[in-house]
Amino acid sequence: MMNEQEMMRELQKPFAVNEVEWRVQRCGITNGRPWATVLCYLTNRAIMNRLDQVAGLANWKNEFAKWDENSTLCGISVRIGGEWITKWDGASETKVEAVKGGFSDSMKRAAVQWGMGRYLYNLTENFAQCSLEYQKDWNKTTTSDKRTIYWKTPTLPEWALPAPADAGKDSGGVTTRPNDKPAPQGPPKPQKPASPATAADKAAILLKFMESLGVQREEIEAAIGASAEEFTTEETAIVREAAKIMKVRRVDFRTAISEVTR
Repeated sequence: MMNEQEMMRELQKPFAVNEVEWRVQRCGITNGRPWATVLCYLTNRAIMNRLDQVAGLANWKNEFAKWDENSTLCGISVRIGGEWITKWDGASETKVEAVKGGFSDSMKRAAVQWGMGRYLYNLTENFAQCSLEYQKDWNKTTTSDKRTIYWKTPTLPEWALPAPADAGKDSGGVTTRPNDKPAPQGPPKPQKPASPATAADKAAILLKFMESLGVQREEIEAAIGASAEEFTTEETAIVREAAKIMKVRRVDFRTAISEVTR
């Protein structure tokens, strides 16, 4: 059985090319030339396979909670040394397939809390190769004024690929080649929308989430001046905004909360 350090090292290993996906962040046409910046994400299938392989089928689980009207939180729990440890993160629901998008994106963010795919944040801004003409095997996106742009999937740098010993294996341990398509998985099982969280639920989720960032209940309540269970919607939003600043700018809670409330 792996110890904590070994497990984290295995979870954080780079993923195969066929286990990541690219999404357009921004796009447009300037002086007749199309352009698009794209971001790289793990697929949910890759996350689940990695957890199956590293933690074991019976030693990890996920759970979802409705955070507010338009966002969902995901907690990924892993059993280490007989104790369940949960790390939370959340995402806004997408305009297309809102419930499914909220589940999917929040799980990807929670996976990053466990180190999975965190290395992808080190990728510089990727400008994809683009064309206004159809190109076979290229992706397609639409600008704000409804014009179509075709873009080519970027190539990951060598440091963002599995080591030679791991190359050709996906997180499920199945030998593959980078251009292989995953085997059909059958129709996805429908997921029920997360139930609206009560005030106590929201407080517990918020505290667990902040604890994963190294911030304790006492520090949060001292900053807001109230018990977590009594936070108003506005006070909860302040803490969430501080968490975003902590993650993006790598600052401590005191600095982040001061920036939000000044």
